Amino acid sequence: MASRRDHMEGIHAAGTHLSKCRLKFAAAEGAYGTFMGHQSAVVEAAAQGARREVSRLLESGNIPIQDLNYAIFQAAKRGHKYILQTLIDAGGTDLDAAMEAAGWSGHMHIVDELMLSGHVHIGRAFLGAMLACREDMIAHLISVADADGLESGLRVGASLIWSRAPEEVDFLSHVIDRLVKAGAKTFEDALLSSCNGTAILHLNGRSILQKSKIFDRLVSESSNLTKDFYNSLLLQACVCFLYRMTILEAGDAALVDHCDVSVFVCESVPFLPKVKRMQHILESGTATQDMLKIFSILFRNGIGLISSQLQAFVDVPIEKARALLQIGEPSQGGQQAAGAPSSRVCIESRAEWPLKMMKYLLTQCGVNSECAIEQAVASSTHLGVMLPVLELLVGCDCLAITDPYVVLAFATAFRQTAAIRYLLDIIPKPVNVRPMMEAFKTAASENIGPEGVLFLLHLNFLDDSKATLRAASMVAELEDTTPDLKLWLREEWSKEAYNAGVQTGSSHYLNLMRVIKRGQGRLCIRELPAQLQAAIGYLPLYKDCCKTPGTLLSQRQKGELVEALCHLYRGSRKVSEAEILRADKAKLLLLLGACLPEWSQIPANSDVRTPMTLCNNRI
Repeated sequence: MASRRDHMEGIHAAGTHLSKCRLKFAAAEGAYGTFMGHQSAVVEAAAQGARREVSRLLESGNIPIQDLNYAIFQAAKRGHKYILQTLIDAGGTDLDAAMEAAGWSGHMHIVDELMLSGHVHIGRAFLGAMLACREDMIAHLISVADADGLESGLRVGASLIWSRAPEEVDFLSHVIDRLVKAGAKTFEDALLSSCNGTAILHLNGRSILQKSKIFDRLVSESSNLTKDFYNSLLLQACVCFLYRMTILEAGDAALVDHCDVSVFVCESVPFLPKVKRMQHILESGTATQDMLKIFSILFRNGIGLISSQLQAFVDVPIEKARALLQIGEPSQGGQQAAGAPSSRVCIESRAEWPLKMMKYLLTQCGVNSECAIEQAVASSTHLGVMLPVLELLVGCDCLAITDPYVVLAFATAFRQTAAIRYLLDIIPKPVNVRPMMEAFKTAASENIGPEGVLFLLHLNFLDDSKATLRAASMVAELEDTTPDLKLWLREEWSKEAYNAGVQTGSSHYLNLMRVIKRGQGRLCIRELPAQLQAAIGYLPLYKDCCKTPGTLLSQRQKGELVEALCHLYRGSRKVSEAEILRADKAKLLLLLGACLPEWSQIPANSDVRTPMTLCNNRI
C-alpha cells in the first residue's frame, strides 16, 4: 500500500500547472529588478555586453546569486551569448527566466544555446514568444522542438487565451493551429491549462466570444476524455472561478491586474515584459456571464460523458441560471451596512455562483469521484479558497471520499489557517495519532514556509500538549524537514527554547528592577502604582502571548511568561511556583492579566495574529 506521503504527492502530481505555480508580479524590467531594487555592477555589465568587465567582476568573487540570475536574464534578453555562458559557468541558475527572455526578445541563438544545456524546457521560450507575438521565433521553436516541446507550446498557448488583449487572440489562434499541424495533440492537457487560465487573469468581456471559439476547439478535439478527467475538469473550473470571483469581491486591484503572464509559468520568477494595470474591476454581471459561457462549452461536450443534467446550462440566459442554481437576486436595499459603497451588496453574490455550480455538479450530475474531489481540494488549497470548498464538500457529504489527514497536510503546507481550524474540528475525536503525525511530517517537508506547521502546533493538534511538543522535537530532527522550519522548531519549541525563554525573562526582570530602583529620569517609576509598574515591564509580553493563536504557547514564550509570573507572585502566597509551572496558556495569561491595569487586559482567546506574524515577530 502506498504511503500517505505518496498519496499526497500523487494528488500534487495530478494537479495542474497552476498547482505548481507561485505566480509573482513584477514591473517592466522583470521580477529580479523589482526584488533587488537596484542594479549591481555585474548586472549593468551584462546588460551593456561588457564581456571583460563581467569576467573581471566574477573573478573578484562574492557575487550574490540574485545578481548572477538577474545578469543572466539581462544577457539573454539582449542576446549576449558568451556573457550568458560565463554567468552560467559562474553559478547562475535561473535558466528558465533566460529562456523566456530570449523567446520574447527574439534571440534564436540564445534559445538554441540554452536548449543544448538540457536543463531548461522550450516551453519557456514559447511563452516569451507568444507574449511578444513573435512570428519568427514561433516558427523557429516549432522547427527545433521535439514532441514534448510541441505539447508544451500547445499548453502555453491554451493557458494564455484569457490573459491576452483582443488584438492578440488571433495570433494565439494562429500559433495553436501551427502547433497542431506540427504534431501537438494532447488537447486534454491544453484544456486543463486553459481552464486554469480563467483563475487568475480577468476575462475580457469584449472578446469573450472570440476567445471561447479557441476554447471550444480544445474541448471538441479532446477525443480521449475520460469521465474521471472530465469530472476533475469541471470541479477545477469551479474552483478557479471561485478564486477569481473572490478576488473581484475583495476589490484587490493588485491581484486583479491584467498581466501578460500565464498560469503555466514554472516555479521560478517569470520574465514579464510589461504589466498592464486594470482600468476597472469587471461588473458582477459580466464576470458571471463569462463564467457561464465557459461552462456552457464544457457542459455541451460533456452531456454524453457525464450527465444529461448538464444540458440545462448550455447557452442558458443568466436569469435562468440564477433560478436553476437557486441564487437570489442582488439587493441594493436595507441590508447594506452603513458607510459601505452602494455596489457592495451586489458584489457579495459573485463567489456564490461558482460554489452553487459546484454544488449542482456534485449533487445533480454525479460529479463526485474520488479523483475529482481530491483535485478540487488540491486546487483550492493552492489558490487560497480552501475553506469554502471544504464547507461545500462537507455539506454535500462528499469530503468523506477523501482522506481528511491528506487534506490537512495540504492545508498545513499551504498555510490555509482557516481550513486547518475547520479540519481539526471535523476530524473525529479522539485524535488518531499515527495519520495525524504523518500529515504533520508531510507538511513539514514542503518547502513553502513554516507558518502552517507553527499554526498547527499552537492549536495543539494532538489534543495533548506534551505529545504535541514531542512531535515538534521529533520533526525538528527529521532529514526531510525544511531548514527554515527546523530553525524555528529549535528556537521556539524545544527544551532549549524554554530555557532560553526563562533566561530572557530573568534578565528582563533584573533590568526592570534596576530601572525601578535606580532610575534617574523625571518620571519616578517606583512611585507609580504596582499595576502600572507591571504594565511598563510586561504589557508587550502579555499582548504578544494573548494574540498567539490556539491554546498552546511556544516553549520560548512559555519560559519567559513563567519566569515573569514567578517573580511577580513571589512572596504573595496567592499562587505557588509549582502551580505556575503546571498552568496552561489560559491560566498563565489570567495570572499575568491580574497584575496589570484593567484597561490593558485582552481576552485570552483573542486570536488575531496571522501565521506570518508568528514568524516575523519574536518577543
